[in-house]
Amino acid sequence: MTKMRSIIVGLFWSVTLAGQQPSPLVMVAPEYSGVAVGAGVSGRVTIEIQVEPSGGVRLLKVEGNSLLRQKSQDAAKKWMFDSGTAGTRQIITFIFRLLPAKGAEEDEVRFLSPLTIEVSRRLPDIQPLPGRKPKNPPNP
Repeated sequence: MTKMRSIIVGLFWSVTLAGQQPSPLVMVAPEYSGVAVGAGVSGRVTIEIQVEPSGGVRLLKVEGNSLLRQKSQDAAKKWMFDSGTAGTRQIITFIFRLLPAKGAEEDEVRFLSPLTIEVSRRLPDIQPLPGRKPKNPPNP
């Protein structure tokens, strides 16, 4: 069974001045799916949203690799904005990066701007089976 996990990146009070873009009150980062990691997929997903009267979001347009889109959409649907900003449109960007195998294989989340979140995953360190030589031994 696959466990669903969302990472809430921040809860903020927001004041929107006339002419400024609203800041999110709740931001949720997507999980890096095991399928995308297994396929070696990195990339960017952009989601155009419209703020609803409740402060929730309605997804208008999603662009990016198909292996990254579903988790991104699931996370974006959980974002919340001040209800006073209803009708405004925003672009949320999720950046997915695979890193070399060093350390834990858990998702690392970085907040880059109010509407951009980077999710990184370390590749698993694959060891050869006992008694077998690695196909590409490291150079000394």
